Amino acid sequence: MLSPADGVGRQVEVRVRSLLLHGLMVLLLAAGYCSVLAADATPAAPTAADFGRQPQYISAKISPDGRYLAIRYPLKDVTALGIIDVDSRKITATLSFSHQQHVADVWWVSPKRVVVAMGKSFGPLDQPALTGELYGMDADGRGKAYLHGYQGGIDAGTHISGSRREYSAAYMVDPMPQDPDHALIAVVSWRNESPSYQLYQLDVNKGTKQTVSSISANYLSWGLSSERKSVVTDVMGQPRYALGRNEDGTVNEYLHDLQTQKWTLVQKNEKHTQIFLLGLSDDARTLFLVSDRGGDRTCLRSRDLVNLELKTLACNERVDFSGVPMLVGDRRPAVVSFDDGRPLVDFIERDSIEAKLYKTLLKSFPDQRVDITSTTLDGRKMVVSVSSDRNPLDYYLFDLNRMKADYLFSPRPWIDPQQMSPSTPIDVKARDGRLLSGYLTSPSGIRPEKRPLVVMPHGGPHGIRDVWEWDPWAQYLASLGYAVLQVNYRGSGGYGWTFLHDGYHHWGTTMQDDLSDAVAWAVQAGIADRGRICIMGGSYGGYAALMSAVKEPDLYRCAIGLAGVYDLVTQSRDSDIASSRLGREYLNEAVGASDDELRTNSPITYLERLKGPVLIAHGTADERVPFSQAKELRKELDRLSKSYVWMPFDGEEHGFYVEDNHVKFLEAVKVFLAQNIGTASRPQMAPHP
Repeated sequence: MLSPADGVGRQVEVRVRSLLLHGLMVLLLAAGYCSVLAADATPAAPTAADFGRQPQYISAKISPDGRYLAIRYPLKDVTALGIIDVDSRKITATLSFSHQQHVADVWWVSPKRVVVAMGKSFGPLDQPALTGELYGMDADGRGKAYLHGYQGGIDAGTHISGSRREYSAAYMVDPMPQDPDHALIAVVSWRNESPSYQLYQLDVNKGTKQTVSSISANYLSWGLSSERKSVVTDVMGQPRYALGRNEDGTVNEYLHDLQTQKWTLVQKNEKHTQIFLLGLSDDARTLFLVSDRGGDRTCLRSRDLVNLELKTLACNERVDFSGVPMLVGDRRPAVVSFDDGRPLVDFIERDSIEAKLYKTLLKSFPDQRVDITSTTLDGRKMVVSVSSDRNPLDYYLFDLNRMKADYLFSPRPWIDPQQMSPSTPIDVKARDGRLLSGYLTSPSGIRPEKRPLVVMPHGGPHGIRDVWEWDPWAQYLASLGYAVLQVNYRGSGGYGWTFLHDGYHHWGTTMQDDLSDAVAWAVQAGIADRGRICIMGGSYGGYAALMSAVKEPDLYRCAIGLAGVYDLVTQSRDSDIASSRLGREYLNEAVGASDDELRTNSPITYLERLKGPVLIAHGTADERVPFSQAKELRKELDRLSKSYVWMPFDGEEHGFYVEDNHVKFLEAVKVFLAQNIGTASRPQMAPHP
């Protein structure tokens, strides 16, 4: 815990020379990177190759004693783990699994051991989904053990063998770093006849488990992370409060009595309530959680576990809760953040030492997003991430004793923030008066210059949103002279349940209208040239691109789709999402349940209206949006004698694992846009039909 003697009001000294350069370069060479930009090199003007490269690193977590860093990094088509000794700057261990199996998350369960959660994805456009498998490894690379999962006891890939096969999924509840041999996990059986999940104390070395408790409800695993929890514990690692979802979609809140070991129902929340837990204060008196109970947007709240009183600590009238960048020493939130245009922070414990320290960090990194990603057990050292619309991400190791932030690494060191374009938050009104938010990225900012415009709808679509951050496609297009418009259309996350739900069953209608209304704003404001507008996206963004082009063929001169959905009828049957009951239920609820509705909202139904050319890019091994979607679209375009560019990528899945393929795609986009909407300096292009 911090004290006033720590001098947190002093300016933080920022050192920009990497402490870990040697060890990180070894990791990069092992991962197949042939070159690393030196810290003092003068960067050339960025090219498609710079924007098409994968980040060299994904995340970093410091060990409880501050000796090691656990760093996740891309390795071909998986996410690997490297352990680096901070003092010697040497790699002490690495861990990777076979095809599509990722190190999705990592926890330090002791100063010398980590446990990782395994995940699977179907391409870079798809976030790795937890498979319920846990794996352990010492910081020196010894003691590797498959601790829990369905691949136990079989030879299923690198490092996986020898343990008992479990027909269940395990999720980390508390790594319990104060107990070097155990962690608390939640286990969900795949053979449950009634809703329930069990809590176990896991031996992190052997994988054996001891029963702690059982809860008679479904475990809430969707959307959870190390910070967003379904079960929280006290300082001794004992479970004290939990959530559980009932079969009807309602969510229960339970309080655990340590004397009787029974769970008591505290609150039953309505269906579609957005809720997750953050943690308990050290005295186990106050629970901190996030929910939209009694309103439409998620807010930071506290519950007194003696009288069960629920209080609202921080709320934003426009957007949902985003995160807690910093905790007070006794695990109370010191700062809360909201993504309303740029990141906004609200100081909950305004007079706390931690809040003052966070203010000092903000001053040291002006106009940037600052997050504490991990800390040592005593709170004296912490990993700080710093990013902005122009800065992809930098990691620093902050030492409270020295009041110094030493630069660790940047996932994209070849990107010079000074060469990037600003991403300006915007608000526009839709045709029905609904306020929409988004971002405009342009070499000149938001000045009216009638530039050629590329509309770039995000993928997902439901629950996903664009935020104020560095985006490789937006920055690439801006470097070519285009203005780039990103709109959080209805169905996007972050703006409350009503806004999200308003996108359900509105693929092809309201969600497309929101995009076109934002374009109308850009034209009216003098930012965009109405005769030079194209639309581009991946996954759902590819769907939105083609649907917009057939819905308003005189507005969009061209469309670009990567791994796009074009026929909702076949997608609802052939996608890997449709292979599970939960996936089918989601598609029925969010997209459409009948073939007639799906066909009505499919762009392939209206191709005769299409006037501009289409660039179709798709991986042949895509399971999320099968390659058959692209082939079916090409067949119909040929039948109607419509213009298109065909770019299949052999062996790629949902997005690009092979950097050369991503670069090839971006270079093709450059040529395609120049031919159809010109460039900022060269407006000549092909005539519009």
